[in-house]
Amino acid sequence: MPIWKGAITARRFAIVSGNFERDQEGWRDLLRARVEEHSFRHPQRPVPGEEVWGFVLPDNLLETDFSDRNRWLVEPYVFLGLRFDRTFLPKEKILAEAKRRAAAWCRDNSVERCPNAIRRAIKEQVEEELRSEARTKSTIVDIAWNLDQGYVLVGSTTTKVMDAVRKRFLRAFGVKLVPMGPLREGESPKILGYAAAEEVPADTTLQLLSWIHFVSEAKGGLGMEDPDDGRAISVTDRVSFVSDHSTVQIKGELAGSRHEAGTAVKDGRLACEVKVELQTDGQATAVSVLTGEFPDCKSLKFLNSGDDEGGGEGDARLARLWMYEAFYDELVAWGTRFCAVRTDRDHWSAYLAARTAWAEQVAIAADEERESA
Repeated sequence: MPIWKGAITARRFAIVSGNFERDQEGWRDLLRARVEEHSFRHPQRPVPGEEVWGFVLPDNLLETDFSDRNRWLVEPYVFLGLRFDRTFLPKEKILAEAKRRAAAWCRDNSVERCPNAIRRAIKEQVEEELRSEARTKSTIVDIAWNLDQGYVLVGSTTTKVMDAVRKRFLRAFGVKLVPMGPLREGESPKILGYAAAEEVPADTTLQLLSWIHFVSEAKGGLGMEDPDDGRAISVTDRVSFVSDHSTVQIKGELAGSRHEAGTAVKDGRLACEVKVELQTDGQATAVSVLTGEFPDCKSLKFLNSGDDEGGGEGDARLARLWMYEAFYDELVAWGTRFCAVRTDRDHWSAYLAARTAWAEQVAIAADEERESA
C-alpha cells in the first residue's frame, strides 16, 4: 500500500475549486452519501478489457460499507481506497486457438491465406467460447484527503491513475484537482514568472533540490565514478540545513554519462535522485528518494510510524501524514528562498558557475584517487 505501509509512492494535488464545505449542517452524511454513490460495484457480467472503478474502505478492497465513519473519516482527513478491476481473457490461448482454426479453414477451402474478415470472425468466436476462463485483476490506490489544507495525496504516480482520480473527485464531490509541488505554492509561481501554478516545470523543482544540496554548510566526501559503470558523478556526502523546527539532510547522486551529468550541473539541476532525511528533535523520522516533480515520490519512507507490520491503521496513518506535511512544508519554505535566487540573474549565474567549478574539482579528485589506487 503506497501511502500507509512501507515506502510511499504518491503525488500531491491541490484543490483549486469545490473543496467540500464542512460548515453546512449534515455535511458528514452528505460526504458519506457521495462516497457511497461512487463506491465500487461489481458488474453483473464483466466485459473483457473494460475497467470498473469505485471507492472502497482504505484497509480492505472488498468492503464498501461506509456506515462506520471511524474507518475512513478522521477529521480533517478522509481516507479512501480507489479500486479498479480489469478483466482479461487468456490472450495466448485465444491466439493459438484462432491460428489453429484459421489454418483448418484454409485447408478446408483449399487456399493458402485466410481472409482478414474470416480471421476476425474466428477470433471473436474463440473469445466468446473462452469467456468462462476470463480472469479479473484488482488494484487499489490509496487516497488521503486533508479537508482543512485542501490537498489530496494519491498513492500512485501513473498518468492513467491520476486522470482517473481527478475525474472521480470531480464527479463525486465537485472537486477540481491540479498537481502541486513546493514551487507551485503561494507566490512562488508568480515570482518565477508563471501565470498558473501547474505551469511551473518539473526541472525547476530539480533545480531547487540541487540548490539546497549545494548551499548546505557541511560537505563530506565527494567522488566521481567510472563512466563505464554508467554513473558520472556520485555525491556521497551528507549535508544539513537547519530551520526553526527541524533539520533536513540531503544526500544525492548524479547518474548517466559524463555529458548528461555535465549538462545537469550547468543547468543547476541534479541528473536523477536525491535522498532526503528529515530529523525532528535530533531523531531521524523520514528518508525520501525524490524523482521528477515533487512530490512524485519514488520512495518516501517514514521511520517509526507504521512502516512495518500492523502499521496501516488509526494513529499510525495520522503520524505518517503529519510527518509528510512537515517535510513538505520544509521544502515549501526553502522553495521561497530559492525563488529569490532563481530570479536574480547575477546571483543565479554565480551559483551555476560555482556549481560547475565544484563538479570539475570532484572529477579531478576522483581521477587522482583512481590513479593512486
